[in-house]
Parts: sequence; C-alpha cells; structure tokens
Amino acid sequence: MSIITKKKFGCLKDGREAFLYTIQNRRGTALTVCDYGGHMQALKTQKQNGMIVDVVLGYDDMRSMNVKINIWELLLDGAVIGLPREGCG
Repeated sequence: MSIITKKKFGCLKDGREAFLYTIQNRRGTALTVCDYGGHMQALKTQKQNGMIVDVVLGYDDMRSMNVKINIWELLLDGAVIGLPREGCG
C-alpha cells in the first residue's frame, strides 16, 4: 500500500502557495514532486546495504527554485512542461 503526503513548499512571486506531494511505497521508496511545474524534488530509495539515499538533485525551497528559471533549466531538472503541440502518438 502506498502513502501520499502533502506539505507546504513555499510561495510563488504572485503569492500563491506551492506544495510538495510525496508518494511512498511499503519498501520505503519515496518520490517527492512539487506542484509548481511538476519538478521532482526528491527520489529516495534503499541501497543494497539498507541505507536510504536521495538520487535526485532537487531544490531545497521555493526561493532557490525562483532565482532563475528558463526553458533550458526546465528541460534539464526533471520538470514536466507539457505535451508536444501535436499531442502524443
């Protein structure tokens, strides 16, 4: 069974709040995604020795994320930016 949690991540420049959603499975693997652009903030998984590690370089807070975002950064840091104009398929 999976567990889903939600927590406040920060505020956008226009005052709206951004949230982090974490989905965790029974083995301890957890994916954390921000609802602002669909950025992956963390992906934690268990190594063979039992140690939990984060394998994604996510932003620590909204302020860091808002410093400078352009299209190339969105393409490189795991953001979901939308479907191609012609759709899928």
